[in-house]
Amino acid sequence: MTNALPPPFILAIETSQREGSIALSLPHSIKVVPLHRDFGQYLVSQIQELLVQEQISLSQLSLIVLSAGPGSYTGLRIGFAIAMTFARIHHIPLRMVESTQVIAYNYQGPATEIAIALDARQKEYYFATYQKKETDWIPKILLHLVTTVPFFEPCLGDYIQPPQGLPPQAQYLLSLGYQAFLQHGPTPLQEIQPLYFRPTEAERRLQKKLTLSLPSPQASENKGNPPP
Repeated sequence: MTNALPPPFILAIETSQREGSIALSLPHSIKVVPLHRDFGQYLVSQIQELLVQEQISLSQLSLIVLSAGPGSYTGLRIGFAIAMTFARIHHIPLRMVESTQVIAYNYQGPATEIAIALDARQKEYYFATYQKKETDWIPKILLHLVTTVPFFEPCLGDYIQPPQGLPPQAQYLLSLGYQAFLQHGPTPLQEIQPLYFRPTEAERRLQKKLTLSLPSPQASENKGNPPP
């Protein structure tokens, strides 16, 4: 990742952890707004407030960068819903970045190879390693689920206590997403899928409630057809 500032106006939305952040690239800086717990209740208004402060409209955004996770069901679902809505209504390209890569950029120590381990619940962990090349952290062992975390030093994430490198920072997400966009373009629509942690019991109830409230595809088809 180069040290050059990304061009305006790129919006980054990081909601993979309990506390998140949003970032907006401006002509000469990146403005970051932290999001505290229960940010789902005010995330849209927080984004709107940030844009109003900088006198920018949603239609002026050149790119939306979104954390793909792995992360919590609730946080990622909220982030994805908002980003997808903005992108579709205003025809803004969307680029996803894995949160483990963003966590790697939080590391400020001397090591040139680090591991990230995140508790996926139900005795499983998301694990990946990254190697430093100049100013970039390049994936070495790609993100995957494991039942036993290999010994690695240093290791970031919530697998160790206290957690290290959390939460991911939206300013790094923004820069990484912009670089990925330059190299690969927007994330294809069929690949826009979040990586969820295993849901808690409360999240399972919410998932079930949302599923039951949605009409089935057959019901949607039949709604538009007259009875025989």
